[in-house]
Amino acid sequence: MSHAESRIDPYQAVTDLILEYLERGVVPWRCPWQREVGIPRNFHTGKTYNGINVLLLGLRHMPSPYWLTFRQAQERGGHVRKGEHGAHVIKVGESKSSSPDEVEATDEPRRKRPFLREYTVFNAVQIEGIDFPPVNPIPQLPVSERIEAAEQIVAEMRCPHIICKLILG
Repeated sequence: MSHAESRIDPYQAVTDLILEYLERGVVPWRCPWQREVGIPRNFHTGKTYNGINVLLLGLRHMPSPYWLTFRQAQERGGHVRKGEHGAHVIKVGESKSSSPDEVEATDEPRRKRPFLREYTVFNAVQIEGIDFPPVNPIPQLPVSERIEAAEQIVAEMRCPHIICKLILG
């Protein structure tokens, strides 16, 4: 099998994951991350994951928000424990379609082409040799305070949506 044939189709991988959870009766896009630990983030870059990656990592329900690629763990002096399986994340970016030499020869501007690239990342609990910060649980607000905070957010919107209040009987 060639390298191109062994690549994961990111669209199909995400679709399969969503279908798997829906078949179990779980709506995967309802706050998929662990509320107690927060949104997943790359420990090496410090950036939080966004978009579909929040769903892909959050559905793993890992006890730490910190993730690293195999190489990032090595660069920091750590290693992934033997037998551990990583999670897939998808990088969205743009590549330039021609080399600088071709641009000079043709005087045409470079065209940007979108791309998707899949990476495998490992959670902090799967990595040894690196001291990750302790996970401080995020305090849960009482329901009344959460509703009040949500209503305040909507009230401060430029074009607030209509909120339908459900009356539980």
